[in-house]
Amino acid sequence: MSSHFEKSPLSSKKFLAFLIAELAWKVILGLMLYFDVNMALILSTVFVTGFVEVGFILGQAQLDRFIRLAALATPKTEETTKNTQKHDLVGTVNQIEEVKPAS
Repeated sequence: MSSHFEKSPLSSKKFLAFLIAELAWKVILGLMLYFDVNMALILSTVFVTGFVEVGFILGQAQLDRFIRLAALATPKTEETTKNTQKHDLVGTVNQIEEVKPAS
């Protein structure tokens, strides 16, 4: 499988948003404990953030599975691979080759 679908987690905007949300709810939880807030509010905060995290992780896993299955289902021929490599190296070579008159 091509690794061009793979990227580091820190380059993903969704992951960074999740990381910020994760840190934010832990700060809020710490402040709740520091200011001695009602235990019911603390528990509800933990449960809600837990459900949000599980939903995010399952959604990402499902999306990754869909992308991988789509990449596997795409037929790869030598011509497709050759054109892709030319396009990656030169830019718009495929478009230029299509315009050339047939000899």
